[in-house]
Amino acid sequence: MCPNPRVVASTLAVALSVAAPVEGQAILNVERLQVDTREGFSGTATAAGSYAAGNTDVLQLDAALGAAYRGARHWPRLFAGGELLRSGNGRIVDNRFAHLRYGYLFSPRVRSFHFVQVQSNNNLLVAWRVLVGTGLRRRISMADRLTLELGSGPMLERERLDRDRVGSGVPLQTSVVRLATVGVVRWQVGADVTLLNVAYHQPAVGAFGDFRLLDDLTLSSRLGRGLSVDVTLNWRHDSRPPPEVDGDDVRLRVGLALGWGP
Repeated sequence: MCPNPRVVASTLAVALSVAAPVEGQAILNVERLQVDTREGFSGTATAAGSYAAGNTDVLQLDAALGAAYRGARHWPRLFAGGELLRSGNGRIVDNRFAHLRYGYLFSPRVRSFHFVQVQSNNNLLVAWRVLVGTGLRRRISMADRLTLELGSGPMLERERLDRDRVGSGVPLQTSVVRLATVGVVRWQVGADVTLLNVAYHQPAVGAFGDFRLLDDLTLSSRLGRGLSVDVTLNWRHDSRPPPEVDGDDVRLRVGLALGWGP
């Protein structure tokens, strides 16, 4: 089913008036971009932003798009987005990503996951990062409205830092194999309210003291058909960041999401 163009236009207009703090993330949570898991085509769009001129010249944008097709066995998905925070002629934050994911459904509870991700993040001094991973994931029903999903598998990470912003002695390019582990808890609080918590743990194989963590808690309230307001609290930790980067980021985001599907 296609969304009503007037709904899309009004949604984006309202969403662009919602200011959202932008922080860099080493791990991207694409789980909250997948709003519809039923068979068939589905999509989602999120946006937030603000602009100020005069004494303060600031432009802030945050947007993401997702598209998917779920069949009886095959589930390809594509996500892309970015964050921009500009003050005057300088870019304080400029983050972009593209994520291609495929899953094969062995049963209603068990599926594989395979993904390729390309990312840049000037807030974390990352000129580019490429991730390639694979693994298995299982869904566990804990109650009528509460589910838990656990998944794990190997992931190859190749990364290059911004040579103009890192200190001497810091490796500009690295390649490491990590164990990508994810846990997803979804609680259907009411007919129109969902609580979603996604946690990622990515230790380096053979050097478990080198790890990354992400916990992403989202409260989603449906406003109408396909339209919801999301409040997300995000915490990211990198045990071995570059010396110029803090190991922890905390982010609170309020925005609108538009989704459509079968």
